[in-house]
Amino acid sequence: MTYPSRKTRGLTKWSSRNCDRGFFSAFWFTARLGTEWVAKGFTEEVPKVLRRLRAIRLIRLVPNGRPLIGFFSEIPADINALLQKLDLLPLFARPPKWAM
Repeated sequence: MTYPSRKTRGLTKWSSRNCDRGFFSAFWFTARLGTEWVAKGFTEEVPKVLRRLRAIRLIRLVPNGRPLIGFFSEIPADINALLQKLDLLPLFARPPKWAM
């Protein structure tokens, strides 16, 4: 439901606030990762690294509607080295239970 008196450039007042919150969260997350990674001696830009990590996919086999197994797609050697350098490799050893 939109209120004509609350429209700002095509967005309602509430949806623009939610966009602001999303942008702030993304900015904060990126800055926090950057701080942690610089402390580990890593100097690449965080957004570029996150784009590279998006190549990793979670694959679930669900025969007859029951989850059988979950695993990650094959992780390329360069991304695997990146995960090891950032101490993130243990997170990708097996999928989290909530993702199954």
